[in-house]
Amino acid sequence: MVGRYLNDEGVVWSYIGLARDVLNWLTRHGFEPCRERSLEGGHSRARVVRARIGGDRIGEAVMSVLTRVSEEVGVQVVEGRLDGIEVSNNRAVGARLTMAIS
Repeated sequence: MVGRYLNDEGVVWSYIGLARDVLNWLTRHGFEPCRERSLEGGHSRARVVRARIGGDRIGEAVMSVLTRVSEEVGVQVVEGRLDGIEVSNNRAVGARLTMAIS
């Protein structure tokens, strides 16, 4: 397992279980994946999704979809560095940011 078995196995399986739904949501909102899956790193099977715009530019493609959908639904995007997450009763309730200055 990636992470040298230091991962919370329940969280890992939860993420794996959500992967198909997340990919379907991204695709419905404009993400264009390559049809073929890639083999990379220590994977035993080709299962890595790449963006049609240029393989390893998947982060750019995903952020493009997330930014556009966020704007459409009125989410205010704030850029900066995450310094900490406020937790109450085992739930994230806030974040401490250092704002980016342009």
